[in-house]
Amino acid sequence: MKKIYSSLFTLMCFLGYSQIPTSGMVERFMFNNNLNGQMGNVFTAQKPQYAPDRFGNPNSAYRIAIDSNCIVNGIVNGIPQGNTDRSVCLWIRNLPPYNNIKSYFNYSIQTDCFAFTQESAPNNKVVTNYTNNITSSASGDSAWHCLVATHASGTTTFYIDGVLIGSKIITYYNNTNLVRMGRSPAITPNGALYPGFLADELIIYNRALTPTEVSQICAIGMGVQETTDISLSTTIYPVPASKELLIKSGEGFDFYTITDITGKTITTGNLSENKIRFNLTSGIYFLQLQSKDNKTATKKFIVE
Repeated sequence: MKKIYSSLFTLMCFLGYSQIPTSGMVERFMFNNNLNGQMGNVFTAQKPQYAPDRFGNPNSAYRIAIDSNCIVNGIVNGIPQGNTDRSVCLWIRNLPPYNNIKSYFNYSIQTDCFAFTQESAPNNKVVTNYTNNITSSASGDSAWHCLVATHASGTTTFYIDGVLIGSKIITYYNNTNLVRMGRSPAITPNGALYPGFLADELIIYNRALTPTEVSQICAIGMGVQETTDISLSTTIYPVPASKELLIKSGEGFDFYTITDITGKTITTGNLSENKIRFNLTSGIYFLQLQSKDNKTATKKFIVE
């Protein structure tokens, strides 16, 4: 059981983050020292291996390093077929060599199936049907990343770490419930081998998630953890936010800094009346509060 995950999840709910959406959920694999899905589906591999997850919990992420670790013909009953609406969320972390081609996830053993991959630069992380792609420009690295693709009315939208990468009309012809991880969807012989990554959590929906829901999913496990006593006793609201944040704390904070998920400073200022006004694009941000005697609190928030 992911104790740290559960604790952080509870904390984020207290702070105003919604739970991971369950409406339309087809399956959720947590990879907690097993390949069992919460809805009853089970993956198999010749030699399963596990590794620390994105919170550092041992044996709570799945390691796909060599052929025998690959999920070749996993089955997910009820996985969306044809070109119907869907969402797929997957936490991944590359193993070296970081820029190699990697087959994170695909289903239906044919062309025009749904897939998350990492391709050769400059495409890098991709959602694809192997004919049309939505690609990111971020090169491979050793960090954990949250990949989310939603598909509604023929249009696929791709996010990495809650940040919109792009949208495009992509047509899928999925006609089986067979899943592969670490191998391509080629029919013979069990697909081409493209391992080299960790998978922490896989969630599949039969509907398109909203941008806010995508942000909520990606927010769990990203960036700094709010573990200090001051951070835990400080509340910000509303979350998700739009144009301002209100701060409730027993500490007298004097300054603030807002950074994005890459650590880039977006804005700084003096805190007045425990209220911060801003004009930010949709996404995930971090607010650091500081007093004159250098007491600090860090809070994560979502902008709609």
